[in-house]
Amino acid sequence: MTLLARGPATQAQSQWQNPSDILSLLLIVGPDVVQKALAQLTGSLIAPVAFSFGWVAYSYATLVSVFGNGRLMPDTDSPCLVVDAHGHKRTNTGWVVGRLLRDFENRADAEGPWRGVRPAKVPGGQLAEVEAEARSDIADALCVTVFEADLSEKVGVPKWDLANYLGLLVIMVQCAVAAVPWGLSSNYLPFVITLGGTVLSLLTGAMPQWGTEKFASYKMDAWTAALTRGNGSRHVMLVLGQDHHKAAGLDLEVMSTGNETWRPTIATRISAVILTILWTVLLITVSGVKGDTWYLLAVGALGMIQNIYAAGAVRSTSSVGVHLKEVTAIGASKVATVLQRTEEQFPGMGLSLVPVYFPGGMRVGEKDLLFWNEAKQKTGLDNVLIYQI
Repeated sequence: MTLLARGPATQAQSQWQNPSDILSLLLIVGPDVVQKALAQLTGSLIAPVAFSFGWVAYSYATLVSVFGNGRLMPDTDSPCLVVDAHGHKRTNTGWVVGRLLRDFENRADAEGPWRGVRPAKVPGGQLAEVEAEARSDIADALCVTVFEADLSEKVGVPKWDLANYLGLLVIMVQCAVAAVPWGLSSNYLPFVITLGGTVLSLLTGAMPQWGTEKFASYKMDAWTAALTRGNGSRHVMLVLGQDHHKAAGLDLEVMSTGNETWRPTIATRISAVILTILWTVLLITVSGVKGDTWYLLAVGALGMIQNIYAAGAVRSTSSVGVHLKEVTAIGASKVATVLQRTEEQFPGMGLSLVPVYFPGGMRVGEKDLLFWNEAKQKTGLDNVLIYQI
């Protein structure tokens, strides 16, 4: 009996019993989520990004990239400014730098409005002094949180966190779900497809270019850099480097360019071609599944949930792959006060941030103007506009 002869109700019932057609369609939907999940979890030997909807489309997008601009990493979804102690400013396009600031801001906002200089660990284990002017009804207009590289950790190797372990757990659950029809009706095809998709997912995340593109070309000789979203932002991440006599970690200034001219190796291109072919074979196989398709839909849905979580998860700096330890935090109810205290402790950085937070020039009192004029002479940043009230 043909589908037309069976009637609408029977057709709908058949589709809901075994929605095979939709499976092949879902495999080509949502490649952006897959790419962002990979960008989050790659860098170590295993990137536990689960098999899900969108992988086939992503494999073709990767093929275009490696034969085009050569990049696997996406552009940042968290734009910000990177400012050094010499007055140089650039707009960040790198994924890691953008997520570094985004995740820090999320954690900082969760702590509530900071009052004055909040207690923070400093070398020696003491606590930074809490400003006497701080009152419970005044939140910081700006807080500059100062970090230095944590060289006790291996540079450019991310620490595993909940996003990684959850990925492994979801992969195991997917395999268990796909094995159910094998045990109930000897239908092993869902398990084979799930296993094949999982292996291809892990192989895609294991391509060496992921870690190299994210970290390897940025090690050593890092200079002090500040990350901020610009005028109106309440947070600045100040990462100390060799120009402030601190051990250098990853060069955030160079990382902010996002490796726009990355050149992939022949091995990366060959791997991308082979993986795309294998994903296409998997797609054809999925389109032929006629029974127990709800199990495959469940596998894909679990994988998509894990991908979405991994793509958007707020993570620690070490899990992002930039190992930092907090030194102190500088905050006050006036932006000008914060910038002056930053300049006192870290010459050049307060001055370099003035044009960011005061694009038309900063107006200060006579006593403060003397301080800023002396700072200009010491640093050579004479072009920063600071006026007397």
